[in-house]
Amino acid sequence: MLERFTALQAIERHPLLAFFARRPVTVCVLLTATTVIGLIGMQLMPLELFPSGLESRSISVTVPYSRADAVSTPLSVERTITLPVEAELSTIPGIENLTAVSSRTGARFDIEFSGRQDMTEAYAQVTDAVERARLRLPSDTGRIQVRKSGMGGGGAGAFPIGFISFFWEDDVEDPQLKLENIVQTRLESVDGVAGVTFFGVTRKFVAVDIDRERAGAYGVNLAELMSRLRQDNVREPAGKVREEGKDIYLVADSRLKSVEQMRSLPVRPGLKLSEIAEVYETESIDSYVRVNGRWGATCMLFKSSDSNTVQVCDRVNEALAELAQDSRLAGFQTRVPWMQGDSIKESIVNLMSTLLWGALFAVIVLLVFLKSFRFSLVIALSIPLSMAMTLAVMYFMGETINILSLMGFTLAAGMLLDNAIVVAENVFRRGQLGDEPLGASIRGAGEIGLALVLSTSTTIIVFVGVIYLSGADFIRFVMSRIGIPVCVGLALSVVVALGVIPMAMHRFGMIGDRKPSRFRAWFIGLRQRITAALPGAPAGRKAALWGALALWEGASAFVGRQAGGTPRAPVIDAMAAFYERSLRLLVRQRYWVTFLVLGATFAGIPSLYLALQQTDQNQGNRDRIELRINFPPSAVIKYEALDDKGQPVIRRDELWKTYTLDELERTLWGLPRVERVTAEDVLALLASRGKTSPTNDEFMEAVSELRLAREPSEQAKQEARAQAFEKFGIEAMSISFSSRNARVSLFLDRKRLDQGNEFYKRIMAAIPERAGVELRGEFQGGSASSSEVSVLVKGPDSERLLEIAQDISRRMEGVRGVEGVRVDAEAGTDEVTLQLERERATAMNVSPDVLAQVLAFNLGGTALRDYQKGDNLIPLRVRFAPPRDARGNPRDPEMDDVGEIRVPGASGGAVAAKAVTSTSGLARPGLGEVRRLNRQTTLRVVATTSTEDLDRIRADVNEQIAGVRFPPGYSREFSGRFASFARTSGDMFTALGWSMVMVLLLMCFLFESFIKPVCILVVSVPGAILGGWGMLLATGTPNDSLSWLGLMILVGVVVNNGIVQVDLINRLRHDGIERNAAVIEGCTQRIRPILMTTLTTVFGLIPMAIGDATFVGTPYYPMGRMVLGGMMASMFYTLLFVPLLYLILDDAGLAVRAWAGTLFGSRRGGAPGVAVARSPE
Repeated sequence: MLERFTALQAIERHPLLAFFARRPVTVCVLLTATTVIGLIGMQLMPLELFPSGLESRSISVTVPYSRADAVSTPLSVERTITLPVEAELSTIPGIENLTAVSSRTGARFDIEFSGRQDMTEAYAQVTDAVERARLRLPSDTGRIQVRKSGMGGGGAGAFPIGFISFFWEDDVEDPQLKLENIVQTRLESVDGVAGVTFFGVTRKFVAVDIDRERAGAYGVNLAELMSRLRQDNVREPAGKVREEGKDIYLVADSRLKSVEQMRSLPVRPGLKLSEIAEVYETESIDSYVRVNGRWGATCMLFKSSDSNTVQVCDRVNEALAELAQDSRLAGFQTRVPWMQGDSIKESIVNLMSTLLWGALFAVIVLLVFLKSFRFSLVIALSIPLSMAMTLAVMYFMGETINILSLMGFTLAAGMLLDNAIVVAENVFRRGQLGDEPLGASIRGAGEIGLALVLSTSTTIIVFVGVIYLSGADFIRFVMSRIGIPVCVGLALSVVVALGVIPMAMHRFGMIGDRKPSRFRAWFIGLRQRITAALPGAPAGRKAALWGALALWEGASAFVGRQAGGTPRAPVIDAMAAFYERSLRLLVRQRYWVTFLVLGATFAGIPSLYLALQQTDQNQGNRDRIELRINFPPSAVIKYEALDDKGQPVIRRDELWKTYTLDELERTLWGLPRVERVTAEDVLALLASRGKTSPTNDEFMEAVSELRLAREPSEQAKQEARAQAFEKFGIEAMSISFSSRNARVSLFLDRKRLDQGNEFYKRIMAAIPERAGVELRGEFQGGSASSSEVSVLVKGPDSERLLEIAQDISRRMEGVRGVEGVRVDAEAGTDEVTLQLERERATAMNVSPDVLAQVLAFNLGGTALRDYQKGDNLIPLRVRFAPPRDARGNPRDPEMDDVGEIRVPGASGGAVAAKAVTSTSGLARPGLGEVRRLNRQTTLRVVATTSTEDLDRIRADVNEQIAGVRFPPGYSREFSGRFASFARTSGDMFTALGWSMVMVLLLMCFLFESFIKPVCILVVSVPGAILGGWGMLLATGTPNDSLSWLGLMILVGVVVNNGIVQVDLINRLRHDGIERNAAVIEGCTQRIRPILMTTLTTVFGLIPMAIGDATFVGTPYYPMGRMVLGGMMASMFYTLLFVPLLYLILDDAGLAVRAWAGTLFGSRRGGAPGVAVARSPE
């Protein structure tokens, strides 16, 4: 017999709940205040891509080598710079990985520390180690920089907040200087911008090419000439004088004002510099950039750590708008391929759309079950109220709105209704049982309060357990930031459910018998009118009436058929009746049904896991095409002069490079291939003009004339480019060229990716093959993520490593789904070893140091003080003029020229370099950089993959390279995405285990039982895993890090239905109902709230799970699909098998207690206060 409470009894038993139920004005004031604070906090909270607080475990050290551009190679830098610094750094405790990279310009070190290492102390230890190593480094080592790397803030290690491309018309003068002096200066002045890095920008320099023969004929001492040039180009303070009572500072200014003045510089009386040297402005270009078919440059923007990303990006956009109006930049155009602030705003729009649609779907579910707009809207208030109060709490916690907090809000949107639904259903049920409205509102909330606290705590404890017990720093950080809106929101939804919902139901008259609404009365009368009109209606109208009647029957299944009382939904009522009959049947066969289903579930989970594609991160839609072209080792970009417009003049032996660029652009835009200019064509043209022995300049002019005549017009190129942009949805294109490689980036319209995929296939098939030119392409997507996988090869010798890596590369080419395999060894300049013959050098009094200096100056020259040209400082470099061929044209130095260089001896004479040196013979390819990992030289074998199934690819690669033979001291390991995937998988399994343990312990604590929590956890969680992975498999979604996070969240969510189910069964048994009857009655009463809570959560997740929605390029639908599938499957498992396992475990407990009573002489029939009588089965 169920006990009924009066309002006074309910108030005495639950005074806190009665306070809220009896004071609606107070509750409304509190809700209004917290909501307003939350909305204000939302406006004031900063927006950023990634939250701060994840302390980087990495420190970088950069050691520049000032002479590297002239005489150093990566191997020499490794020997003189890398090894001494590496030796000192390796003595620091707590280092997990020490990576060293040696290049021509210096060395770079990346130091990763373990999670337990204090990073402040580590930074100090790294600084001390660098200072100790500095004593062993050459004197011309540059300023060593030690930086902390990070994800969320600014600084060197931070991720850029934007990429900007600048390009200009061909008639723009000095574009590089304008970029440096106008654009870069303006961008760096933007508040919050920490740095601007340009690519493709080159600076002019003034070259002083000394004619070796003339200088020797005039007897010029080169050392005195260098000293004179240094002294004649200075501006220094000269002291202070006093005149008319004021101090006047004097400045001695002997700076050279122009190239003409430099040419007229007297070397000695009667001899000018122009008589022994050629002085001119030029450029030395190692790389260049073309944007949308024009010369251009690309820059990366970095923000300071304490600035807001969105605000900084808005200021940058304002600065770009100002620069667009600057008359000094006439002819310049700007494209912004990516700006982080815009991506954050887009994510917020996606979030708001997801929340609104999810809330709408949840309200529709409520309407279907409750058949009342007022009732549904009162419950639906839990979403905005809980979210607004959560925003207020986050504001005072100092949190920001970022990718992880937005993801947390999206996850919580559907869950915030659960507690309100359960409370409203129980309050409504108490009213139907005859309680007074006030008493029903208080008692209904009080009865369910403990179950709500327990079910909400299980979700919160999952986040708490992972945060404090997981061994992975990144997982702890992500779960903490996602967990703040989820945990705070769910906790506040309990407050709303217990304090606001009962009060609103009581005040709005929703408890007890209700008068039918006007809409439902009209709806019931509509059928009567349709039925009455059918007999005498004409044939055409009768068909319409039959259709209307069919619609009525469908709607009545959810709106209700009877005119008065509580509306009933036949479909849901029929489902409840069918469920009750099924449960009665299953209870009788509970043993074999439960063991069969749970056995099949536990057996199916591993099989389902193996059938899934496994990856570290889904890339989502691929919206960027990347083409990478590697040129032959002999390729060099050099420009000897500038034309009158400031554009570089390309030498004849570089025509093939420009031809490759033009050919590539023509292929991209679909222009017809231009016939190549041959030497025979040029000579024939010159012969027709009577020039049988043309000079180099005449030959070049003829080449340019023929190429220009055969090329499409500029207008035709622009039209073809515009048509390709429009046809294939291309938003921007950037091409960067260097001596070794080229990179083409095509940014696509995300709404037209099918056309972009077609374009990718077309250009990959259309680009012609060239000897020595390697082409690789990939269709990228996600948050700047790469589709590359790699294998790391380690060993002592670089040449042997290269051989092993090439063998692995050949074997990996046969793996399905792997494309563009290459050895990631940047090609360096071909090397010839010049060996000093010590006996001959000693005999001729030649010092090795003097030999090295003379060779370096002859081949590379030396830099002097910058030359002032107007407001610009231009570098000044003195060097010997390049040798000339038989026709007198300049050419590159050759080994024979090096051998003829005169080297002074100690006795005053000079000898040829070849007299004291010998060479290693033929040139061999050199490495552009040497990489070391944990004091071992390494090489990477890199491949592009078009599939997300990393687990399968790793297994196939491992099988293919199993036959590679490694000499002693050499080894290989998976790196990059392969390694991160392995670490992530292990961390996720560990975190999942901790989640289950924490949920089980919490339920044991609150239920004061070990049996009841087991029956919930053993049923709900495996069902959720099966449903979640089944949904991923059915939708073809790879299992990635976000889906794993969704699975961990499921562990704390799916037990909620079982908790309220078992809690009601316990209360019914406590009231004296027989055990089996209590199980059937409790489960039947809970089917409606379980259906409602599950379906509102599921429908709230549908916008997150469908389509290809992303957060800043990272797809989050795997998490939505995992939670959606897990919730649906767990609902069926909870409804059917939790009660069965509950009875089985209770039977086992009774048997154990009976056995213990027989053994120890004490017999108890059950636990105190719980009826354990069993009905016949």
